[in-house]
Amino acid sequence: MRTHVARATSVALTVAALALTAATAALAGPVARGSAEPVGPLPKHPVAYVKVLRGATFLLRVPKRPVNSGLVWRIARQYDGKVVRQVGEGEDRLTVWLRFKAVRAGTTRVVLALTKGETRKAYAARTWVVMVRAQTMS
Repeated sequence: MRTHVARATSVALTVAALALTAATAALAGPVARGSAEPVGPLPKHPVAYVKVLRGATFLLRVPKRPVNSGLVWRIARQYDGKVVRQVGEGEDRLTVWLRFKAVRAGTTRVVLALTKGETRKAYAARTWVVMVRAQTMS
């Protein structure tokens, strides 16, 4: 009789664990997909070139917009994380800045877009072509 009760308890615990796992996965699903819409087509915009040595940190700055405008700068396209890595962000009185670290020699593009919140439409954009060199630049 004890064996039957032990098996029933074991089956009940297994079913409960599976139900809990399924419920957790269902709740985590929408969060894992990300909340922001990808940025759509970009308007014509300036492109700047940045040369930096591996290991250095550098800032990319864009003009700050009034808080009540609802406009925000955000990364609009993927960049090569093996070449640069974002290590900070912030703002001062006139600009919004992103701090990057040059991780490995190579070239990548960092593209920011000005959007209304996290919507698709880009009102402005900026691109930096970042060239990371392993040795002293000449």
